[in-house]
Amino acid sequence: FCTSMWWLTDDGGLTMLLPHMLVQNPRFKSHSLRVMAVSTSLVVGNVEFQETERKMAHLLNKFRINAETIGVDLNLNLPVAQETISRFESLGTKLDELNNEERLKTNFQLRLSEVVRERSKDASIIFIILPIPDTGLRVRLFCSWLDMLSADMPPMVMMRGNNENVLTFFC
Repeated sequence: FCTSMWWLTDDGGLTMLLPHMLVQNPRFKSHSLRVMAVSTSLVVGNVEFQETERKMAHLLNKFRINAETIGVDLNLNLPVAQETISRFESLGTKLDELNNEERLKTNFQLRLSEVVRERSKDASIIFIILPIPDTGLRVRLFCSWLDMLSADMPPMVMMRGNNENVLTFFC
């Protein structure tokens, strides 16, 4: 059994702390913790994701969190699969109707949903940082992003920290 945690951005550590606490529970002792450290490089062949993976492994080691660390490059240059676009548009929002900013954010969310689906379909539970709903963002668009991330997946906990550190490290 495996618990996947998707680290998209530093939100204070709550998203890291909860899955760690979960696997400490006797009922979940057989679960391993897998941390996906996401890089969003725009250059093919960029080693940024290797650096992201190294930094995450170092952070987990500091806090004595036993987890497998995997660097994941979303590579936003890759096109979103037509199947993903069709499914997204079936939720009621057409890509042609989006302005440039909405299209960029939607592309990120669709690529993320593809990668999460590919890498965590075997997980028992998935923890992921909740996308920030910007002021003025259409509710249907935001809900479509959430649906694309979570539909037909193992149980998923979407959470958002408040950017205040809950993990403390003293030298």
